[in-house]
Amino acid sequence: MLALAAPTCAFIKLDPRISSTSLMTTSTVTEISETTLPDWTSDFGRSKEKLIVGEWDDDEDSYDSTEYRRKGGWKGTDFMHSKNSAVRVLRYYADYKKDSVGTSLEGIVEFTPNAESHSGYCHGGSMCAVFDDAIGWCGFLANGSCAPWSGFTAQINTALAQPVPCGSILCIKARITKRDDRKVYIEAELTDPGNENLVHATGEGLFILKRTMPE
Repeated sequence: MLALAAPTCAFIKLDPRISSTSLMTTSTVTEISETTLPDWTSDFGRSKEKLIVGEWDDDEDSYDSTEYRRKGGWKGTDFMHSKNSAVRVLRYYADYKKDSVGTSLEGIVEFTPNAESHSGYCHGGSMCAVFDDAIGWCGFLANGSCAPWSGFTAQINTALAQPVPCGSILCIKARITKRDDRKVYIEAELTDPGNENLVHATGEGLFILKRTMPE
């Protein structure tokens, strides 16, 4: 009879800067407003260009993307930018550099209790989803302006360093480090500026520009 080895689990050591007292236990998604955002967001993106994209739910309550998406052929809400997203990018800011390299994107990300996996902490896949989104939108900036769907993410490698407590508001930053014709190489980092810039995860990706740009 085949003897099966007992299952094992490997756990990363929690950084002491992550306080269990800050965990949210409710499963209700709450609206984020300017008054509930952390202090570090007050000057966030001030010298950069805010991305305004019609297919997203904007962070202002006055805008609803439903009709725009319906006319554009979308079938539902945006996975990362909807008001009901379990993990939501609240806004992105872009900083363009000549010849692509150095062009960067930074965003504010809300990890709601609906992204929960282990008690009080968000699923690791929620962090990976943020990297997929940020690396993709950073790739859209490669030609000096924001051109949605001008290419696609071909590969993403993510290293998870510290778990994210439910209810966290974090910063995602992505930057183009190299370009080889249509291949755009991007590095990214997910941090907590309100907690000594604690690094929750890092990642790198390959973005491929299309041969012809979308109209």
